[in-house]
Formats: sequence, structure tokens, C-alpha cells
Amino acid sequence: MNSIEWIRSRCITTAAISCILAVSALVGGAAAEEGEVNLSFKPIEGKVLNYETKWTIETNFMGMDIVQNQNYKAIVQLSKVTEDGQFKMELQFPEVKSSMLIDDEMREWAPPIQLVGKNVFAYVTTEGEVEKVEPGGYIPGMKSPEDLTSIIEIWFIKLPDRVVKIGETWREDVNENDEGNEGQPGIEGYVDFTLVKIEKKQDIEVAVIETKAELKINQSTPQGMLDADAKGKSKYYIAIDGGYIVETKQTFEMKGKVIAEGTGDETDAAMTRTYETKLKK
Repeated sequence: MNSIEWIRSRCITTAAISCILAVSALVGGAAAEEGEVNLSFKPIEGKVLNYETKWTIETNFMGMDIVQNQNYKAIVQLSKVTEDGQFKMELQFPEVKSSMLIDDEMREWAPPIQLVGKNVFAYVTTEGEVEKVEPGGYIPGMKSPEDLTSIIEIWFIKLPDRVVKIGETWREDVNENDEGNEGQPGIEGYVDFTLVKIEKKQDIEVAVIETKAELKINQSTPQGMLDADAKGKSKYYIAIDGGYIVETKQTFEMKGKVIAEGTGDETDAAMTRTYETKLKK
């Protein structure tokens, strides 16, 4: 999920895990009838969404306790609808703050990709799936546009694009190959979504969606092969008219071992990630 990049074969201090579990559900369209809602992404032209987003990652690895904090101010709005019906969404980041504690000692830390003051474009389908991400200009730390995907996907997730009834559950399977070991499974599992109820939040009619995720992780890292199990849960308040996020809270836990290549030495690894985003009036 965007950080501690065991999950995407990068370093432990970035932000990649959220693209798997950041199930920031986007739903849109009016309710078909009482107790039902159409789960699809349909952003409103001219609607400017101002978010405050924060996440904390607590890691224990090789005897060190590491706590990372990051706070975003993010602006999300529709740029245009493409000829093939995708939504070109613009995301701006006027403020990004970060901090790190290692064994209770404050250390200087900045995320590898510097987004403050930058903008990013995401091409999103009516199912809420991010098809492509491109920078609006030069972004320090970015090696390719794909580096941005795991960050931007925090605000989007693929949905069934159909009418769903209150109490109904649907599943999104997760199956991603390990880039460091071609052909090998990297992350496998599922995320279950349940439409719990329809209510009002900040005077906005919202769909309340709860999720539960279970994943098996087997990925190469600079320290060795990560073999771990992960579980997550979250709750989303999603505007029915327009499909934008009003509020999100997530918790994700991972426990396992890192097995050193060659020696086979095993090191315990554990991580807890909490994430929250809120629409500001």
C-alpha cells in the first residue's frame, strides 16, 4: 500500500501497499429504489474535492521499530471525458508532510516521490479502475509514470458497475505477479465489499461500504524473499450522486518472514498500516 515496499519489490519506506488494499470505493448514480444503489464512478463536472489524507505505518524489521507518518492535502476534480468514455481526473497536492521514528528517535525522512506542489492525471473507467497515470510535469523521484499508480489508486477502486442491494457482498480477487521473480505469484487473495446501508454524511447521501481483505504475499525484496499473510478492513462513505469519497478509514496488518537469498536465514517482519481520508467542506 504505498509504503514499506516489501509488497512491490521496492524499499520499505515508499507507498506501494495501498494500491492492493486501498479499496477507496467510488460509487455513483442515483439509487434505483429504496435499499439499492448503482455502484459506478461518474464524477461531476466542475465539482472540486478537497481532501485531507493521512496514513501511519508501524513496522518491526530486523529488531527495529519504525513508525512512518504522512499527511496529504489533495485536490481531485474532473479534467475531461475522453473519446472512449474514460474520465481524465486531475489530482493536485498543495501540501505533503512526513515524519519517521526509528526506535522512538525522530529521523529526517521524505517519501521517494515528491508530490508537493505537483499535479497528476489519472484515466479512470466507469468501473472506477485506473487505466493509466501520467504526471502533469516533472516530479522529483519519479522514474516512470507507473511509479505514481500505487499512490493515485488510493482514491479509486474497481466496482461492479451495477445496482447493488443493501446487505449484498461482492468480491474482488487480487492476483499480482512478483516483478522480481518473473512468473511467480507476488500477492494473491481477495477483498470482500459489503453495502451496509445508505445514510447522510456531511449532509450528503452516501453509501456505507465495509471491506475485509485477506492476502498471501510472496515477493522478492532487497533483503530477501518476503513470505507473509495480511489482513485488512475498512469503511467508506461514498457520495451516491457523483461517486466521490466523503470519508474513508482503513486498517491493514501484515506478519511474516523475510528469507535471505543464499543463506536461508529468516527474519520476522510485521507491519500495521492505518489510513484515513476526509472530504473538507
